[in-house]
Amino acid sequence: MLSIIEAAGWPIWLIIVTSITALAIIGERFWSLRTALVAPREILPATIREYQAKGVTQDLVNRLQRGPLIGRIFAAALVGRLAELGWDRNFLGAVAAFVVGNLVIYAFGVPWLMLATGLGAGGAIANGVSPFLFGDGLKILAAAALFPAAWWIVGRRPAER
Repeated sequence: MLSIIEAAGWPIWLIIVTSITALAIIGERFWSLRTALVAPREILPATIREYQAKGVTQDLVNRLQRGPLIGRIFAAALVGRLAELGWDRNFLGAVAAFVVGNLVIYAFGVPWLMLATGLGAGGAIANGVSPFLFGDGLKILAAAALFPAAWWIVGRRPAER
């Protein structure tokens, strides 16, 4: 086996490292997206009980924001499609794609927060969206700068698809 690797030369090491990285990512996704984390059965009843006992607390809002991932799944699918269409090849397109992705997450999260806590739309936006806007904005700007740079480094342009 080692002789095959030696005969192939240095490019084979890139393939090996990439394959191991891909397997690690696949394993991590299987572990991270297991049903108990994505759609826990007791999340809604437990949230309602906590809300009835303590009201809306910052801890409750933080846990709910990290909770159901369905909005993130839809956002990932949409942003992935926008990337396939080339939106991630320039800064403004990447910003637009990531903003759309965040809006999808918020579109799922705000009704969830309203249902789980009894807050109205304004309260759910104030407690479930507003605290995260600054951090999300920074992440969007960083990612929007990195994606076009990464495409420039690998030298792949939309016309080469």
